[in-house]
Amino acid sequence: MREVARQHGLDYSLVRKWRDNYHQHGVMGLRKKYTHRSVAFKLEALETMWREGLSRHQTEVLFDIRECGVIGR
Repeated sequence: MREVARQHGLDYSLVRKWRDNYHQHGVMGLRKKYTHRSVAFKLEALETMWREGLSRHQTEVLFDIRECGVIGR
């Protein structure tokens, strides 16, 4: 992945996120997705992250959140 990122001038973490989204959601995980998330959805994502000890990246992949850094915000 690092080599692919380097060859295409991409950040390694972006390539890793694309790979993880593909593994979790198939081709649909690579498509653009614009969605408004409810407070309940956001709370569920955060509670799952804390309860299961997931990283922000793992939580974004699990909940199909494609905007970079949205969990941190």
